[in-house]
Amino acid sequence: MRKCYFFVLVLLLSSLELIAQNVGINNPTPHASAICDMVSTDKGILIPRLTSAQRVAIVAPAVGLLVCDLTGAKFMYFDGVVWQSVGGAVNAWGLMGMQEMVPQILLVLPTINPSNSKLIISGVVI
Repeated sequence: MRKCYFFVLVLLLSSLELIAQNVGINNPTPHASAICDMVSTDKGILIPRLTSAQRVAIVAPAVGLLVCDLTGAKFMYFDGVVWQSVGGAVNAWGLMGMQEMVPQILLVLPTINPSNSKLIISGVVI
């Protein structure tokens, strides 16, 4: 009977320590500021995928909730009031989307007519 009490005591004490820990996936030493720290050289993270109708039907979404909107083909997060597109602008990650992030170097790639391709560096068309 004493062995049973000892086992239960050890189990309780070890579980208390686990509650305060963060999780490392393929990472034995997760960063202290992260609840989950993942490391991989050949895989990514898969964000939940929803249609726009499913996204807006979420009851009381948490601030910062992130989903992949399949209808709009964009990532959306909840800011506490409304759903926002990641990157702000409607086409923030479209052909011209990186212009705001890196204004010195803008690469415009053709989508339909290859003869219209041009490279723009610091406002100079090459």
